[in-house]
Amino acid sequence: MKHFKSLRNLMFQLAFWRNGCPVRVGSKTLRLHPDFRRCNSEKDALADALDANLRPGMTFVDVGANIGLYSVYAVACVGSQGSVYSFEPDKENMLSLMRNIRYCSSKAHITAVESAVSDDATKSTLSFFVPHDTGGAPQSEASLKPSVEGMREVTVHNTTLDAFFSDKPRVDFIKIDTEGAELLVLKGAAALIKRDRPVLCIEYHGGKCNDFGYAVDDLKTLIQAYGYSEEVIWQGTSVCYYQTIAKPCEQNRPCS
Repeated sequence: MKHFKSLRNLMFQLAFWRNGCPVRVGSKTLRLHPDFRRCNSEKDALADALDANLRPGMTFVDVGANIGLYSVYAVACVGSQGSVYSFEPDKENMLSLMRNIRYCSSKAHITAVESAVSDDATKSTLSFFVPHDTGGAPQSEASLKPSVEGMREVTVHNTTLDAFFSDKPRVDFIKIDTEGAELLVLKGAAALIKRDRPVLCIEYHGGKCNDFGYAVDDLKTLIQAYGYSEEVIWQGTSVCYYQTIAKPCEQNRPCS
């Protein structure tokens, strides 16, 4: 049985390695590396948010891109005239991201940045924690702070969104999913947010916020201080694990 599964997997790889495997996510069929053929997710709140807020020619920023699922989805939304910037510090995840970018029809407009994103532009590198052995598989536990046992420390490049985009055109949408470092990312994007007023998608990791010395309410307070109002679009199994869309408050109206 084991050999049969291995043979079947090999045949699948050979069948789809050239043009990618069709995977249904939200309203779109994406082409991904055959390893990610099981990423189908037709009910996807973030995909729905990208459909609602991205238009051809816009710029999408993916902080904590992982394997690039939403970066690839965003490409389908912004088209050949748009741009996607994908930030991912973990080498294994970056390898998977690059494999998936390969199948985008307008891949020249995706910029993959192998870097962490924080609030301190003076540091060119940061300590990063990853599992000891992932077997080459992508994983989502990597973080700037170790939240589970069995993590090893590596050194990764670092930047801030303010520094990276200081000489680049308008940003329209920023998605942030950084395993608890969301507050740091937002603090390092104050100038960019003031300049462009992009839509924000924030993933709240309530338990992991504590690893960085802040609470969920601190993140909410910062977003409100930037003049934004949030709406929960997805709720995880924990009350402290959820995803929001934040948009600039209308002029002359207070944030709710």
